[in-house]
Amino acid sequence: MKIDENIKKINNNSYNIWKEKIKENLTYKLRIWDIAQRLCLDWPFQRKDETFEKYLDYKLQDLKNLHGFGKKKIKTIILCI
Repeated sequence: MKIDENIKKINNNSYNIWKEKIKENLTYKLRIWDIAQRLCLDWPFQRKDETFEKYLDYKLQDLKNLHGFGKKKIKTIILCI
């Protein structure tokens, strides 16, 4: 099964649990760019200073509907979490 197919199977409950874990251990202050680079994932250089904190208030569906967010950015955020 491809990673993209697994991403589609993530439900709101799982995503919310992951977000809470990030908040608990303060990893929300980490830059997405840094984690993405370590995992060999794509994240735009223009957004290199963005942290998870910016996205933690979004529900999974809201995240998928953000302007300028395609499959690659969604996949990167979810895999970095």
